[in-house]
Amino acid sequence: MDAHPETERNTGVENTPSVEIGATGGDMEMPLILGVINGLEKGFSEEQLDYINGFHFGILMMMVGAGEVKDPIQFLHRTEVTAEALETALPDWFDLNFVYQMKEGDWSANIGAKTTRRWKADIKNLLFNRIERRFL
Repeated sequence: MDAHPETERNTGVENTPSVEIGATGGDMEMPLILGVINGLEKGFSEEQLDYINGFHFGILMMMVGAGEVKDPIQFLHRTEVTAEALETALPDWFDLNFVYQMKEGDWSANIGAKTTRRWKADIKNLLFNRIERRFL
């Protein structure tokens, strides 16, 4: 994948960009750019970087509505609840200490922030739709 210099993120392995996913929305396309720059130097393992710089985590963060770690406790709570609602497992090492490491390592994504009200409404809709489909 060719990355533009202004959108390249280093995952800790030289010249390895993080995931860039083209999302179509009408006439516009916007790549999803996420990750930690120089992650190995910041103490992340390759396994951790593969996860938090990857497609799956980017999609999860779109549901969470977080493009950065402002409040680690809230970030972890939203991530755990959203993962449960999506019936997906987080890695065992994904805990509060790791989220603090993400904050200190400047993890970011070009994802718009959701208010708590919007996030809860999205989770409720997801769960309601799943239950409703059982009866259709």
